[in-house]
Amino acid sequence: MSNSTGDAWFVRRGRGLFTNIRPVRLQGWLLSFAFVSLVTALAVFAQKSPAHWPAWATLIATATILYTLACYRLSASADGSGAC
Repeated sequence: MSNSTGDAWFVRRGRGLFTNIRPVRLQGWLLSFAFVSLVTALAVFAQKSPAHWPAWATLIATATILYTLACYRLSASADGSGAC
């Protein structure tokens, strides 16, 4: 996938730990909705099964890491340079 803003699902603003990534295309919004839905479902199941909370916490953490990596990978810089 190209780093041009036109092909990106997300747009990055800022640098380092202060990076803001926003969805700009339908695919980005759908990915964000799927992530929120998944984490909400996992939280509901975790509440119903408190004995297995380490497993649920691991699944939520893994989903969050994968979502963050996907957002960063499928994003472009707001200024269009593609530089991080």
